[in-house]
Amino acid sequence: MKVIRYIPSSPFLLPDEAARKKALEIISEGHPNKEIEDGYSRLPQFVDSGDLLERVTCPECGKELDSEDWSILMDALFTDYGFESLDIDLPCCGAYSSLDKLIYDAPCGFSCFEVDVIEGESVPDGLLDKLAEAVGCPFKAIIAEM
Repeated sequence: MKVIRYIPSSPFLLPDEAARKKALEIISEGHPNKEIEDGYSRLPQFVDSGDLLERVTCPECGKELDSEDWSILMDALFTDYGFESLDIDLPCCGAYSSLDKLIYDAPCGFSCFEVDVIEGESVPDGLLDKLAEAVGCPFKAIIAEM
C-alpha cells in the first residue's frame, strides 16, 4: 500500500489548529476521494518511508550507517512522547549533526504534524506551495510503501 505523508520541513513546528485544518482542506482538495488521516504531537515523531528505506548515510563523511548504530541513535533520543532533541554525534566520523540531516535513501523526516493520503498516487503540482503559504512553513512529501 502506498501512502503519501505530508509534513512541515521544520521538525519542531506544530501549526495551530486553524493552520492544521487549512492544511487538511488543501490536501483533501488535492487528493479527492482518497482516505486521509492526520495527527499531531507536541514533540516530533519519525516519519518513515516504510519498506522503501534501505540505508542511512552520514551527511559529513558519506559513510553508510550500520542499521544497529542508527537504531541506537534513534532509541537514545526517543522519549515516551517523541524526540525532545534530534542532535547527535555521528558514530562513523564523530561529527556533530542531527537525525533530520542524515541522508535517508528514501526520504524520511521528523515532524509534530503529519497528514497521510492512503493509496495516494502522486503529489499534485503546486500542492506543496499551497501548504507552505497556508501554514507559513515549507512542506515536504514522503512517499511510503507499506
